[in-house]
Amino acid sequence: MDSFQFMFISSFSVLIPLFFVIVNFKKIERNFYPLVCLLFINMINEIIIWISLGTKFIDGSQVYNVYFLFEALIITWQFKRWGLFHSKKWLLFLFVSLYLVAWISDGLFFAPEGRLYSYYIIFYSFLVILMSLNMLYYIFKEDSLQIVDHPIFIISITFLFFFVYTIITEVLTIYPKTSVDFRWNILNLLNVINILCNIGYAFAIFQLSKRQKFYMTLEREVVYERTKAN
Repeated sequence: MDSFQFMFISSFSVLIPLFFVIVNFKKIERNFYPLVCLLFINMINEIIIWISLGTKFIDGSQVYNVYFLFEALIITWQFKRWGLFHSKKWLLFLFVSLYLVAWISDGLFFAPEGRLYSYYIIFYSFLVILMSLNMLYYIFKEDSLQIVDHPIFIISITFLFFFVYTIITEVLTIYPKTSVDFRWNILNLLNVINILCNIGYAFAIFQLSKRQKFYMTLEREVVYERTKAN
């Protein structure tokens, strides 16, 4: 299997979690709708990218750059649905504002035409890592939860795993002394990680479909604590 074929498999491995979404959609909690939305947008993005390979009318890099902006916003929306910003709503608006400023700045001043917005990707990946770590911290505080099969735990770990490697990939990509062969090896490994992450999303959705009663989110925990206090 050559790199091109493997890249195709990696791109459309998003069909794995989407299959579980379609089969179990009625059982998926609304608090996970942003993830569902992200998976569908990812699928649309990959279709457009592969179409762009056979036409000169679509710039694949710009399609990816637009997708990365939406990806950052949707992932932040997902953490918001899980209650991460319940006591710091100003932080949510700050993150969204920073995404827009970083995306526009990279496009205007740093990224050459036809290239990915690498500095923006590194920046928003770092913020996703911070949100994932904070989410994991709150989950570990819940002694009653079974961590291994907790959907939010699985998704947060998957985010953490994927975006740490994304930062490594982008840093090595923009580093001028990195050889072309080494960059291709890094990107090929990213394809493997992309497949593993899509399997992780699928497993999280499968766990959701198994449970009749969803784990308490941070928002519900806050409501419970306030009720108990009164």
